Amino acid sequence: MGVHKKLDGMTLEDMAQVERPTVKALAEYFLSGKTGDIYDLVNHIGLTLDGLSGAVRDMRRAGVVRICDWVPPDAKTGRTHPRGVYAAGSEPDAPKPKPKTYNKPGRSAQQRERYAQLEKELEEKRELTKEVGDVIKPRLTPEQAYETNRRYWNWISGGAYG
Repeated sequence: MGVHKKLDGMTLEDMAQVERPTVKALAEYFLSGKTGDIYDLVNHIGLTLDGLSGAVRDMRRAGVVRICDWVPPDAKTGRTHPRGVYAAGSEPDAPKPKPKTYNKPGRSAQQRERYAQLEKELEEKRELTKEVGDVIKPRLTPEQAYETNRRYWNWISGGAYG
């Protein structure tokens, strides 16, 4: 990995002359007046996503590329977050849209009562189950647990544990 020349203080025209092929290709793309999200850039320029995203990041830090718009989430592809659309320019980025919130409709008093009643019944059943479980299956002492395990080990091993 070589050290890249700093892009700070360079214009887009200067970047079109640098030795970094990714930055050079991006500068030429943006100088032609085109915009696009990172996947448009990958498809048009033909370089890898990792290489392009690093170069776009460096160009944004240098102040020659900005986010001009956002592509909304797409349920068809499963993408759940907005994606930035890049363009040449030093203006501030377009504000990122707020995520959608899905508010549950409020419950009626009748629904809240029913829910509280069901919770109470469930808690009573848990208490009853705990009491019955303690009576039916008492805890084993350590000696009883050891003997039970020894018998099991003896059974599965064919008599190796006496």
